[in-house]
Amino acid sequence: MTYGAKEDAVTVTSRVEPDTFAIEVHNMGPPVPPALLPTLFEPMTRGTEVGAENRSVGLGLFIVREIARAHGGDITATSSLGEGTTFRAMFPRTH
Repeated sequence: MTYGAKEDAVTVTSRVEPDTFAIEVHNMGPPVPPALLPTLFEPMTRGTEVGAENRSVGLGLFIVREIARAHGGDITATSSLGEGTTFRAMFPRTH
């Protein structure tokens, strides 16, 4: 909530496909700088001062990635001024 635009909703979407399922979180806040996207999930990474008074040390996205990987999945992020920011965690489905 800290990084989203106050006037826009944060949306959570789930998608189920034959071999995978995904959970997406999207907001329309300021975009993540393109140079930061490749390292966004590394520990201690902080890419902006937006919401600095409410921020931790930069472990949240790293922990999310590690949890996703522990379940055979992974997480990605896309971000642009026009499209907003989307975090997508994808996991394999077991049958």
